[in-house]
Amino acid sequence: MISSPQRTVRCALLGMNASEFHVYEYCIRQYPDNAYVLADSVESAQLLLIDVESLEGRRIAYQRLSDNVSGKVPVILSANKPHTEDSLFLRKPASPETLRAILDLAAAQIGRGVSPRGQSDIHTAGAALAMEEGGRRSHSYMFRSSDASGNEMFFDPDNYLYGLVLQAIQLSEDEGGVVELQSCDQSVIRICAHSRRVYTTMQGWVLRPFATSANVEMFTMDVLGEKESVNWFAGGRTECLDGFLWRLAAWTSRGRLPQGADPNARIHLRYWPNMTRLILMPHAIQIAALWSSGAYTMAATAQILMIPQSAVHVFYCAASAIGLIETKTYAPNQTTLITQEERTAPKANDTVPQSQRGILGRILSHLMGTN
Repeated sequence: MISSPQRTVRCALLGMNASEFHVYEYCIRQYPDNAYVLADSVESAQLLLIDVESLEGRRIAYQRLSDNVSGKVPVILSANKPHTEDSLFLRKPASPETLRAILDLAAAQIGRGVSPRGQSDIHTAGAALAMEEGGRRSHSYMFRSSDASGNEMFFDPDNYLYGLVLQAIQLSEDEGGVVELQSCDQSVIRICAHSRRVYTTMQGWVLRPFATSANVEMFTMDVLGEKESVNWFAGGRTECLDGFLWRLAAWTSRGRLPQGADPNARIHLRYWPNMTRLILMPHAIQIAALWSSGAYTMAATAQILMIPQSAVHVFYCAASAIGLIETKTYAPNQTTLITQEERTAPKANDTVPQSQRGILGRILSHLMGTN
């Protein structure tokens, strides 16, 4: 049981939009014992309630957690559990009772001579939020690794159904027809690379165990003839190949990277995934926004967004499966970034004829007197 503070504690609400600010302000003002008040400024605040759903909130949280400001206890607010083992956490939306439990827990840390963000405090915070969670199953569970050691960072796609599907896609492209994968229980996956469609008799609850099992021997692969490919099994369904690959890659990843992926490379997202047609995974929108710039590695992404590294790996695997990922590395003795395609591309001819130059190039040459 966490006791209420013996004196009034000053709180600062940071990174929130106007409506959320008013909600938390109202809750704090309505507590009957006036144990908490809003601080006049961040400098005078003792508790910092930081909403990391906004870019400003993430910036503030990153600064405060890095600086480890003495005498101020941060509480991270988010709809998803961020990667903040060393800070208190409150899942949004929260009831006034749950908010009060976290405030009392944080207030108990003020003035102590040790860091207010210890692992035991995280466990206590989790207990305080247990009733709010109500045993609700987190949607991020389906992306967690089942590896008990927790040390496995890479997986070999060829050992999983995901890799077998990639082989089937390539075979379909080469043969120009439909390729069928059939499991030991007669479940069927048919892939047509030309139309970018997949037909399968597997429901999601059946497909996922197959995806996470490193046992491809249970499948056979055949190229169907023209007549065979038009005969569909009853009870199956057809879907977009990209959506199927995205889901299959995410399930297979379980927080790991496919072999050959460079965790230290800077990631560039070639274009935004169509999230309306793909299963939404934790933090996907935030990662996609960051990777649009092409300036961040996977480790930096997890640090800036304050999310688990495994969530970044899952998004990388899914996005890579549908061709969204482009990695960038530094060239020797250079400070500019070049892509894998640029490293292997033939050098451009500097003596391009005048007639083949672009119009802007000709104008610049004329202005600079170099033509």
